[in-house]
Amino acid sequence: MGVHNSPRTALISVSIAEIIDRITILRIKLSRPDQFDPVQIETQLRTYVDELSRLGLEACTSDLAYFLERVNRILWRLEDEIRRCEAKRQFGAHFTCVARMIIRLNDRRARIRSEIDKLSDSGLRDTKSYA
Repeated sequence: MGVHNSPRTALISVSIAEIIDRITILRIKLSRPDQFDPVQIETQLRTYVDELSRLGLEACTSDLAYFLERVNRILWRLEDEIRRCEAKRQFGAHFTCVARMIIRLNDRRARIRSEIDKLSDSGLRDTKSYA
């Protein structure tokens, strides 16, 4: 690898739902400044919001984006809880209940993302497969 003077970034095509999902996750991270660098998060967030704005899709996707952020916030809390159980090696009924809730919410998250892609006529779409 050669030496480079500036940080590397990649330009790739992603689905509209991926952009909106990333925005919601960055907003969640901003609400936890003790865990994440707010300056870095705000820079990333601005990049994604600007791209969504450039595409002119905020209005048609705002309701679904709101629900996606709510689901992501709940998932974040549940994943924190399951990590606490893991750290304490407590794998009983509570652990199982939380794990099942995560599975159901991830399914809902996938459906919301799919709806965003359909509504925005996204050229790329997520594909999910479950065992």
